[in-house]
Amino acid sequence: MPGPPVNRRERPRGAAPRRAGRGREPGSAWPALWAAGLLLAAAGSAGAQTIRPDFDITNGTINATVLSGNTLYIGGSFTSVGPVTGAGVPLDAVSGVAINGFPKVVGQVTAVASDGSGGWYIGGLFTTVGGVARSNLAHILSDNSVSSWDPGSNGQVLALAVGGGRRSTPRPGLRPPGIRTPTTSSARSP
Repeated sequence: MPGPPVNRRERPRGAAPRRAGRGREPGSAWPALWAAGLLLAAAGSAGAQTIRPDFDITNGTINATVLSGNTLYIGGSFTSVGPVTGAGVPLDAVSGVAINGFPKVVGQVTAVASDGSGGWYIGGLFTTVGGVARSNLAHILSDNSVSSWDPGSNGQVLALAVGGGRRSTPRPGLRPPGIRTPTTSSARSP
């Protein structure tokens, strides 16, 4: 008479226990994981979101979107939608509307001073103004272009002071109080 059915997964008496996760047992997940990895690699990388600079932005979080025809509906925790302006923008004093053409500042603006000729000195913690590399200090001319003045501040600018008359170009010694720059060292403005 034959013996009881043999379960091939049972270990014989006295044999060492099998180690799980070796990938050699029938039904192991390793071949499936390996195949899935190959499929992902062959599919290429996933596309990232594309930022559209011509789209307006919100002042809060967008939680829901749906596209219907040529209309994008959005919902979320925001109170207004408007154009991308960057970290600093002049407003018309009468209408309160942003003045078009001002160069976009990437970072934070914490200090602003008029140059007396329709332009602005800005300071803060930023890296780019109007697509031009600037380290925390910049001069924006009255035509909304970024001037060649680039003192290269090595720290955040919290205040600016312009003195000595009205000039359309900055003096070589212009600097924010307490900030040393490679071109001004510690000398005071003339």
